[in-house]
Amino acid sequence: MSSPANGDCLDIVRCLALYLRDQRDALEIISAAARSIADRLPRCVVRIWLSRPTQNCPACESPELCSAAFNCLKLEASAGEIVTVNDIMTNIALGQGLLGTVGKSEEEHVCPDTRGVGTTKERQWIKEAGLHAFCGYPLRSAGRLLGVLGIYLEKAPSRESQSNLTCVSLLLSQALGSAFLRIEQHRLAIELESKVDRKTAELKTRVSDLEETRLAMLNMMSEAFETQRQMRELTEKLELMVADRTAELRLAKEDAERANQLKSQ
Repeated sequence: MSSPANGDCLDIVRCLALYLRDQRDALEIISAAARSIADRLPRCVVRIWLSRPTQNCPACESPELCSAAFNCLKLEASAGEIVTVNDIMTNIALGQGLLGTVGKSEEEHVCPDTRGVGTTKERQWIKEAGLHAFCGYPLRSAGRLLGVLGIYLEKAPSRESQSNLTCVSLLLSQALGSAFLRIEQHRLAIELESKVDRKTAELKTRVSDLEETRLAMLNMMSEAFETQRQMRELTEKLELMVADRTAELRLAKEDAERANQLKSQ
C-alpha cells in the first residue's frame, strides 16, 4: 500500500486547525485529533499518550526506568484499525520502546521498519496489528512534555507528509497546552478561593474575638465608672456626716463654755 498522500496530511492540518480552535477539554482534543488523523491516512493506528507523574506502574514493562524518570506515558486516545485503549501498551515509561524514546528525547522519530525494534510487548502489538512503520511526535508546550503522538502505518509517509504531520503535532501541542493551562488556572483559582475563604474565616474569628474583647473592656469601664460614682456619693455622704458632727461638737463646746461662765459667776 502506498504511503499517505501529502494532500491528505495537509487536509489533516486544515481540519485540526479549525477544530482545535474551539475545543477546551484535553481528552476531547486528543480523541478528535486521533480520529481526524486516522480517517485521512491509509491503514494505520493513531494513538496518543499523555504524560502522567507516577512511579512503578503495575503495567509498566521497565519499572527501573520509571524509578529513574518518575514519569509515565498513559494511553488516552486511539483511532484507526485498532481502537482498544486498554491493552498491553497502556502505560509506557519514558525511555521505554519507540514511544518512550520519543518522550524521553522529546524529538520526532520516524522508523520505516519496526521489526526488531522496541520492547517485547511493543513488537508483539505491532506484529498483531500487521503494521511496519512508525512516526512519533512529542507534544510539548511551555518547555514541558505533555504527551506523545504515535502513528503506526504499513509504510512510512513521504517527507512532505512527515512535514505536515509535524505541523499536526504542533497544532495539537498548542491546543493541549491551552487546555492544560486552563485546567491549571482553574486549579489555582480554586486554591486561591480556598485560601481567601480560609483567611476570611480567620479574620472573622479575629474580628469576633476583638469585638468580644471590646465589649468586655466596655463592661469593665462601665463597672469602673459605676464604682467611681458610688465612691463619690459615699464621699459626699461622709463629708456631710463629718460637717454635721463638727457642728454638733462646736455647739456642745459653746454650751459647755457658757455653763462654766455661769458657774464662775
